[in-house]
Amino acid sequence: MTVEAWAQTHIGLVRKSNQDSVGCFNALGLFVVADGMGGHADGEVASRMAVELIRDYIQHNAYRGPLRRSASRLLALLRHVFAGSTHAPGEVTQAEALPVAVRLANHCIFELGQKSVAEGEERPLGTTVVALRLARERAYWAHVGDSRLYRTRAGSLRLLTADHTVYGEAYLGQTDVPLNLPHTNKLLHALGIQADLNVSSASDTAMPDDIYLLCSDGVHALVPAPVIREQLMAPRPLAETGEHLIQVALDGGGKDNISVVLVRVGGQTIQRVLKP
Repeated sequence: MTVEAWAQTHIGLVRKSNQDSVGCFNALGLFVVADGMGGHADGEVASRMAVELIRDYIQHNAYRGPLRRSASRLLALLRHVFAGSTHAPGEVTQAEALPVAVRLANHCIFELGQKSVAEGEERPLGTTVVALRLARERAYWAHVGDSRLYRTRAGSLRLLTADHTVYGEAYLGQTDVPLNLPHTNKLLHALGIQADLNVSSASDTAMPDDIYLLCSDGVHALVPAPVIREQLMAPRPLAETGEHLIQVALDGGGKDNISVVLVRVGGQTIQRVLKP
């Protein structure tokens, strides 16, 4: 299975800093968008930590064998995360890998945030996250918050994640999430807010010519689903599609940071990654 990917993040037209982070790790088949919360410095730290910790866990994950000695610190963190659990921290299935990685990121961000609060900071760290992994002809995804994952297949657009908000809660765990799911900034869950949390996850067969869009709410809050479908279905390079999506969000007001990761399955013989 070959994969082509493109990623970009934009500060938008209103924010004074960019609290979003994106990850495009083609060698791992891993793609991540995180939207930081809690002030410009805090949000940047939290979203960057989420991307880096998820990458580190997937890179050392047990689906390729036991965690290597070089990952001893990661294993120690996992033992702490799973304290009191019968779950073996160094041995997970493909389907479990992303949720475990997100829980690990949550633990680390929460601990750093609590340390900041103890030192007199006003608020803890927090971030949303959506992550996609393509492996062995299958797509796995996990998310917390309101960053989203869309997919086009055979001309149809699907929203694969339900926001952790009052509007999305009813659709968590469902296979059909409405494309017109309303946006709100009032999150029910995010990384770093509590010591542990439930991570929403699912998987499906990856098909040739599938296109996945991972995005922050700076995109889906300003770009209607029909426009997203139109942009993703346009016969052009992913870079042009991504730039068009960012421009549509800017034309809609650019009220938030804007992050886009696009992933196309199959149909290419050369792997290509464009990073921000």
